[in-house]
Amino acid sequence: MSDNESKQEHPNARVRPARPFHTINAAHIITRTAEALDWDLDNVENFIKTAEHVEFGLSAELELSAILRWLGPCRMVHRLAEDAFVADTAAQQIPDLVATFESNGEHIVTLIEVKTTADPVLHLKANYLDRLRRYAEILGHPLLVGWRCRAIDMWLLFDPFAIGLPRAGGFDYTLEDVMKVDLMSLIAGDFYLVPTTGTGLRFEMERTGDKIATKEGYQAEFTVRRAYFHDGEGRAETELPQAMIWTVLSGVRANSNVEDGQAVQSFTSTGGLRRAQNILKTALQFQTKGDQRIRWKGVADDLDSIVRCTDILTESRARFGTYVQYIFLQKPRVTPTFLPPKWRSKNEPD
Repeated sequence: MSDNESKQEHPNARVRPARPFHTINAAHIITRTAEALDWDLDNVENFIKTAEHVEFGLSAELELSAILRWLGPCRMVHRLAEDAFVADTAAQQIPDLVATFESNGEHIVTLIEVKTTADPVLHLKANYLDRLRRYAEILGHPLLVGWRCRAIDMWLLFDPFAIGLPRAGGFDYTLEDVMKVDLMSLIAGDFYLVPTTGTGLRFEMERTGDKIATKEGYQAEFTVRRAYFHDGEGRAETELPQAMIWTVLSGVRANSNVEDGQAVQSFTSTGGLRRAQNILKTALQFQTKGDQRIRWKGVADDLDSIVRCTDILTESRARFGTYVQYIFLQKPRVTPTFLPPKWRSKNEPD
């Protein structure tokens, strides 16, 4: 297959995993670089862990940046700390990102520190927060924390000075407390929706080959005779817009039913809460192989070619009551004072 043919068959080729490197060559390059810089690589395990930590951190910053920009209200977002010259690094901590947001003609600029954790509790040291706050005060912009707890795989955005439980020389931020003051909806435009329970995708198959006995029973060749999407009432559609397909598939339960000559494979919505960012990740995961991580660097500039956030909202509104039963923005329990009046009064996605 030629390169041109490959591009035609795979319009979202940028989602492919990063190209593997030659490990032997890479090892030689790292070793020679370490020798030239007089680094001590005696503790190789510690070096690898540190390198992984840096890679995960940079990937997290890129992931949040890409999602913020894709959602719409974010007009610009970029990293801050590169090539910075600070007079007193002990007094100031440069946040990871700066982002500008716009809604109804009003603009806000925020600084964002990016964090990811495996546990549903984020701990930030008091001195660390003070240094971030001093930097934010110098620039005159509010400081927010972008946090992804890997247990729920969803980005949250919050003001670290509005909540927090004092502990061990710092503050604990529980997932429950942060969810109550989350600003991803109000500022970044990450709306919630709930697909109608029972919507899904169904494959109806017929056995076309002989049974072959196995230890578990038998195996046979089946041919798909009918495939269709359906709403909560079971009404079938053979075609759906891409945005609605990813919305339906963003939270489904698989079920198989095999009888003598017939088989049905269904993927049915459980009706739980979804966010726009979850639907985007569903679309991206379907285009990667197996359980590989999304390589955000390869897709960050071209997410709209995969699915547009505005299309998800438009199609969900058009199929409200059939495929989608709720659409809403989350209003935080505490509204930040830096938000203009029109932002505070928003009740639905733009």
